[in-house]
Amino acid sequence: MEYTENLKKLLEKVQDVHYAKAISQYMRNKFDFLGIKAPERKELLKIFFKENGLPTKENFEEIIKKLWEMPQREYQYCALEIFALFIKKNENNYLDLAEYLITQHSWWDTVDILAPNIVGKMFLYLGKTDEKIVENYTNKWANSNNIWLKRTSIIFQLTYKKNTNVELLEKYILLNQQDKVFSKEFFIQKAIGWALRQYARTDKEFVKDFVEKHHETLSNLSKREALKHLLKDYFE
Repeated sequence: MEYTENLKKLLEKVQDVHYAKAISQYMRNKFDFLGIKAPERKELLKIFFKENGLPTKENFEEIIKKLWEMPQREYQYCALEIFALFIKKNENNYLDLAEYLITQHSWWDTVDILAPNIVGKMFLYLGKTDEKIVENYTNKWANSNNIWLKRTSIIFQLTYKKNTNVELLEKYILLNQQDKVFSKEFFIQKAIGWALRQYARTDKEFVKDFVEKHHETLSNLSKREALKHLLKDYFE
């Protein structure tokens, strides 16, 4: 496909094998890299968009999946940036595509972009006309056996502030921390703490009360993360 080939040619010109090795080691050797740092990649994408624009509605999903299946991790990062820009201009339902990306070549570096910046943004838009769509998807994810879907159900509201659905936040935290298998997973415990810490910027009393109420069942990691910016208030 010409679109992805043009991006491939642009990125390959500046690949750095030494940085590629270093960043791959940092990511536990789970992925291969071209060795392009984020600021440089973002500048290259600006150049690319000027010449190639965004995908059309007709080829958007095909392009995203094509990039997702390319061997170096930078192509997946580019796919996420294209996705985020695309949904700003085309407010449609691409939740199934997002779900596919969450479950393929999964790790925190892509999921933690997808959950708040893509899934979260789509839910805000789609929820205006379909009140059940958010709960239908997130409930399915929270009850799945995929750790990254479960993590997404916890952190998709990170940017919501006063728009946070506290009922869903509480529901998915409790559901995941009561899970006999996944409650022990670092990425679930961290997600719970992260979601609470972020919401504490909007309602610190809720977070303090929540941690106090569930003190015996929340992991130490979740509690520590949740109260990270509130410890002084918490112990006064």
